[in-house]
Amino acid sequence: MLPPSIAYKNVVSHEEVALDFADTGFQWPQPNGLGSAVTITYSFSNLLDGELRGLSAENAKRAVEEALTLWSEVAPIHFVEMVDQGPLPTGEELAYPASDHPQIRFGHHRIDGETGGALAHAYLPFSTREGLAGDIHFDRDEPWNHNGGGLFLETALHEIGHALGLDHDVEYDAIMNPIIQNRFDDLGTGYLLEDDIVGIRNLYGHGPGSVVTLDPPANTPPSEAPLGDNNDQEPRAEQEAFGVLATLDNTNRTLSISGDHDANSIVVISVPWFVAVIGTEETPVNSQPGAVFFFSPRGSITCNLGAGDDTLTCFRLITRTLECELGTGDDTISLFFCSIRNVLANGATGTDALFRIGSKIKNLGHLGFEQVK
Repeated sequence: MLPPSIAYKNVVSHEEVALDFADTGFQWPQPNGLGSAVTITYSFSNLLDGELRGLSAENAKRAVEEALTLWSEVAPIHFVEMVDQGPLPTGEELAYPASDHPQIRFGHHRIDGETGGALAHAYLPFSTREGLAGDIHFDRDEPWNHNGGGLFLETALHEIGHALGLDHDVEYDAIMNPIIQNRFDDLGTGYLLEDDIVGIRNLYGHGPGSVVTLDPPANTPPSEAPLGDNNDQEPRAEQEAFGVLATLDNTNRTLSISGDHDANSIVVISVPWFVAVIGTEETPVNSQPGAVFFFSPRGSITCNLGAGDDTLTCFRLITRTLECELGTGDDTISLFFCSIRNVLANGATGTDALFRIGSKIKNLGHLGFEQVK
């Protein structure tokens, strides 16, 4: 396991952090090549528990979402929030399997306190099997109310860059400089610099991304009063709908399907040697009518179609495990002539239905469905 990359205060000299400047050589899988859509899941482990010094849970969440949005505006990265799973950060991080945990988990613990030089650290995406890969931890004992939360925003923006695979940049002015420069005056004032944009596009290419948050927010205690005078600040425009994103993790043999807040309808079908994800009723898949993946029948499929009235139809699907997490809305799952070892389906609010016709399913688990046939 690689050690995390650290963001330092502007009181630390460059000589003290010189060993952090090596190229990372890591990034999240992009099965369809440079410039294609990449879905990266994220969650808040203990970041929103109210224990960050000087920063409310509401403003911590705002800062993280602003930072994610800035990266998604310059590269085809689609960040999708999930309910958190996994061990809480303690400062003595032990490796844990990635399993179904979100790829980037935001948390906090004591690193070296206010008198030390480190603000936060992030683990590079060094392995899709290691749960710590991509995780970001802030020093909970820092005075994070500096600049109305601007210090936290800049640190989050920097650490997300590491979680995406960027290294420190010492030759040019960049957010990815190892020493945080206190550039931002408040929340809502963040930006990336040219070298940051060039770096992320070298990894993932050009194209629009998005940020999809949970509704309601996950793991959020009652918020405190906002920091700074933000009453006149215009909210950031809501992200455009993207339809459905499908990505394949060949290492773990997992096909992940996620949707936006609109109503989506897709068909997942197995034919020899591959699985096709096809959008119906004008639902785009990876910004196209459909997507095709080479896929092992011993693999797993996870599906979270978002908050709209969604329809998932599986036809002659052959796979080991199908996991479906439904959002708000009236959702329908139909399984026609499928052979699936394990089906796990969790309904939410709304009228959800699960239909099986001519399918062989060894283990079926479902919760929250009004109709199961």
